[in-house]
Amino acid sequence: MFKKVILYTNQLEDMKGFYEYQLGFRIVEEDDTSFTLSMGESQMVFQESERAAVYHFALNIPGNQFTLAKSWTSERVTLNRQEGMDEVFYANFDADAFYFQDPAGNVVEFIARRSVDRMGNFTVDSILNISEVSITTPYVEEVGELIEDMDIPVRGSKGIDVKALNFLGSGHAFILLVAPKRIWYFSKQKSETHPLSIELSDGRRINITKEGRFRQEKSANPILDKMEEINFSGVAYLAKKNHGQWLRGSLIVPTRDPMLLIQDLVLPQVVKFLRQ
Repeated sequence: MFKKVILYTNQLEDMKGFYEYQLGFRIVEEDDTSFTLSMGESQMVFQESERAAVYHFALNIPGNQFTLAKSWTSERVTLNRQEGMDEVFYANFDADAFYFQDPAGNVVEFIARRSVDRMGNFTVDSILNISEVSITTPYVEEVGELIEDMDIPVRGSKGIDVKALNFLGSGHAFILLVAPKRIWYFSKQKSETHPLSIELSDGRRINITKEGRFRQEKSANPILDKMEEINFSGVAYLAKKNHGQWLRGSLIVPTRDPMLLIQDLVLPQVVKFLRQ
């Protein structure tokens, strides 16, 4: 679900040193105000900001490498503990997890999916993708409903609960939606409202403002953008014996899938227009 996640920090250099040199993540892009880390099939961007910001996020790792991953990580950073334990098994997710914090205070979780196996020793290349990203907002119900409108379901049958930790997603990828001042598992860190941006695998974007408001962005699609620019409102194709006819500005629903009709008939015309 997560293609790229943008988080903010006022400790850019310390964060860069921690992730690149202490943990060994690869930086795939950087400039004076940000750097981008490769996290399996996902990317994590840390963008410089003036104010401090803390988040929770989790990374999927293979289930059979949990012990190796825990040993590898504990050689590089101190693991967080809760009630004397430095790991936990989540039966509802069939996964084991451990936690630590980075220089900015972000609560980072490695979650090992027991249904996923990989051969070999654990390295940073064993990380599969981003598993969880927190959204902390005083507008839990409002933001939750807008995310659900994107066909990202809330886990469970009770719907959005403003007083609980809500999981929105499926499989091994979830947005964690929560109100401020909730203490994150295996830490003393309380949830705080900060801006962030999530780019989904299908190109859609979820932006959360510094106030915790939801702002969605559509994926970039130059063909559809151009169709809107020229005020294209529909197409009719009349199938006759040996010919067809275009009727601009109206739509007659064909017997075949309308989306296939657009693909076959409309897009070539738009591409031709773009090339003019």
